[in-house]
Amino acid sequence: MSIENKQGAEKPLTGSPLQPSDQALFGLGKKMVEESVQIGRDFAKTMIQFSFAAIPVYIAILKQYSADPKNTLEAIIQVAPNVFFLMSAMCFIVSFLPKKAEIVVNIVELMEEGLGKAAHRRSRLNYLGTVFFILGVLGGSSALMFVFY
Repeated sequence: MSIENKQGAEKPLTGSPLQPSDQALFGLGKKMVEESVQIGRDFAKTMIQFSFAAIPVYIAILKQYSADPKNTLEAIIQVAPNVFFLMSAMCFIVSFLPKKAEIVVNIVELMEEGLGKAAHRRSRLNYLGTVFFILGVLGGSSALMFVFY
């Protein structure tokens, strides 16, 4: 029995049957790949909620202490965290939504490449969203300290 690679040359199937320990490792690897995709989606889904929830919480804290800006600079400093929270939410939304990608399922190398690109895109957007969220938290904390002192 043989299979054809992308160049059309035949490559014989070789190898011995998998040992039980090899089968267990193969199963574990398969499970880890499947779970990593779901973990990335779950993280994005959760962070969308946190990012949107942070906006009214931050506004409520500002209103609680009647932190009306005295000039344009103070207004920008007070609004910036909400912009970061909104940018964070947008990154997580784009990460969560599926992207129309061409994944060829009958050629293993092309399927692996397509899935790798999709996972890398989701990972980058999740990291970027996390950075914006952290900037929002740090900016909000700094803005509140600026307002109170």
